[in-house]
Amino acid sequence: MPEEVMTSEEFFTMLDEVEREEGGGGGYVGLIRFELGFKVFAPRMSNAETWFPFSTSADKAMAKAKAAALAKNATTPGQTVRKQLAYGFWLIQDEVMNRDVDHWQGDRFWCYPFWTPAAKEVIKPSLETCAIYGSPYEFYGRLTFCEEPSGRTRVNQEGEEVPELVAYPSQKFASKEEAQQVAVGEMPVPESGAAGIPELDEIPDWLVKYAKEAKAEGKSPAVIAKETESTIQEVVKALEM
Repeated sequence: MPEEVMTSEEFFTMLDEVEREEGGGGGYVGLIRFELGFKVFAPRMSNAETWFPFSTSADKAMAKAKAAALAKNATTPGQTVRKQLAYGFWLIQDEVMNRDVDHWQGDRFWCYPFWTPAAKEVIKPSLETCAIYGSPYEFYGRLTFCEEPSGRTRVNQEGEEVPELVAYPSQKFASKEEAQQVAVGEMPVPESGAAGIPELDEIPDWLVKYAKEAKAEGKSPAVIAKETESTIQEVVKALEM
């Protein structure tokens, strides 16, 4: 018989960690920068080159003008380059605390145009939940992922069709030290954090049942949250149970 290299508890703890890391359920704990801005969807250009953030009305006009100029210059015959008003999140690579991200080529960026279901049903409510007021707004928190409300899909590297995911802030910590403690498991996730985030381990059975039935009917997490007076984070957790 093979020698036992780890206990059953250690083995299944490892499996849980692998599943969480590969599935994205645990999200990323680290430094996040939120911005409002105009995104130009131009091919072969970096996010830094095509993202024009703003803080005030005056900044907005300038950012819009710069984005419009880039879109015009990047447009080629038969192809129109779009610019969109969007929510943007930068996840700072050097500050990610709960995952190995050395293979990244730099900071990660996600943006969602204002008109999309992702922006309306996931991003905007999560900004209020986490008390993110202002642009730019840097904070230590957790960036989590849920399925795109419209049901949009993508093809992964294995050629499989999988749900498109939305990155959204699910927690905001009071300090870098608090984020570090949560990331390494030195303390439980704060019951209320810095922004009234409820304890997600105590999801009532009725919410689990209702959320799954509503999901089967095609309702998005944001709609379910509104109907049950819950947070999006609670609904996402309920759907995972």
